[in-house]
Amino acid sequence: SCPAPPPPRPSGPITVSTAYYGTSSKSCDATRWLAKRVNGRRSATVAVSNEMCGDPARGDRKQLEVTYVCGTIAKTASAFEHRDLYLDCTN
Repeated sequence: SCPAPPPPRPSGPITVSTAYYGTSSKSCDATRWLAKRVNGRRSATVAVSNEMCGDPARGDRKQLEVTYVCGTIAKTASAFEHRDLYLDCTN
């Protein structure tokens, strides 16, 4: 007999867990800013900038580090300042 197909993955829409913007030593919390824009969507692209929570490290190259879940599947994403961050819960 054939093996049963694997059960569908328990994916769901984007829910942001944490979002920190800055450098390894200085960062600000962008979780609420990001969650307001992307939670509940299947995929989302946002521009990384100081609009998220201010400039925690003036003159330094900053990065947005995000942890999020798609239903029960945990994912991470990151992008540098002036770049686009892509979050994907489509698969």
